[in-house]
Amino acid sequence: LMALPVDQPVPQGVREMATRALRHCRAAAASHWQLATMAEANLVLGELATAEALYRQALQIAHSPRAVQSMYSQAVRVAERTSGELGTEMIETLFRLDASSEAVNKANPN
Repeated sequence: LMALPVDQPVPQGVREMATRALRHCRAAAASHWQLATMAEANLVLGELATAEALYRQALQIAHSPRAVQSMYSQAVRVAERTSGELGTEMIETLFRLDASSEAVNKANPN
C-alpha cells in the first residue's frame, strides 16, 4: 500500500487483508492494539468515522506513551495514503484532542 503512488486506489488485495484483519480482531481479546488494528483496517476500507471511533477507544485505554506514539505514526501514514488530507487531519485532530489521556499528553507534548 505505502509503496504505491498516491493517486492509485487501494488495491483489492490490501482491502481483503484489511477485512481479514477485522475478522481476526473480532476474535481477539480486547486491548488498545486490537482497537488500533481495527481502526487501521477501517482506514484502509475508507470507513473514516468507524476508524475515528475505534482510535478514540484505543486512546482511552492505552497507558503507554510509546503505544500512543506508535498508533499515531502508523495511523497518520495510512490515513494520508488512503484518505488524503481529510484522513490526515482527522488523525492529527483526534490524537491532539484526546488530551484527556495522560499517555497522549506525554507522547504529543505540543
